[in-house]
Amino acid sequence: MIPRPGKIIVLEGLPGIGKTTLGESLQAHDSNYLFIPEVVNVGKLKIYLADMQNKAADFQFDTQFETFVRLRQAAKHARAGRDVIVDRGLEGNLCFALIQHEAGMISTKQMNEYRAQFHYNLIPELRGIEVKIVYMYAEAEFCLDRIRSRGRAGEDSYNLDYLKKLKEKHDELLGDATIVNCDSDTQFTPSGHLPSYYVKALMVL
Repeated sequence: MIPRPGKIIVLEGLPGIGKTTLGESLQAHDSNYLFIPEVVNVGKLKIYLADMQNKAADFQFDTQFETFVRLRQAAKHARAGRDVIVDRGLEGNLCFALIQHEAGMISTKQMNEYRAQFHYNLIPELRGIEVKIVYMYAEAEFCLDRIRSRGRAGEDSYNLDYLKKLKEKHDELLGDATIVNCDSDTQFTPSGHLPSYYVKALMVL
């Protein structure tokens, strides 16, 4: 008997908002959930950060191709009946690319190519599978505090002005997504996961 396909939940939001924490918490709470984290190539990230003016386009294209790979992986598991959570998808990546385009780091020609190549409907593996986009919303100040407290590699270059611009892009592009307001008062468990009452409330996604 062929299992009924699960759904794919794509978590979007600013760096530091808690996408990884939410994905890991859902997976820990219910084994039917599978979390696919965002993959960061530290070597490519360092090259990009050292010369953003010339490396921005290559980095954004590479990031989006990698996201395609993760979405195809998610589709495979969803067809086997699991609900799959993906840490950042195509819209979130587009927010970063648009900011760099506006800053002159990505040309208009490159931006047009980028937008033409990356759509969910260009991933045939996703046909017939529900893909739900969830925008984890919080103010830029809250996310910056989280970024500073966790000290993740490559994130020390983020500042409040940049995060505010990034939030504007997320607000603009993700207006039709399911919005989850992230409460800055939410307490984590000793394991680093979100408390079960919070996770259960989000399992309706």
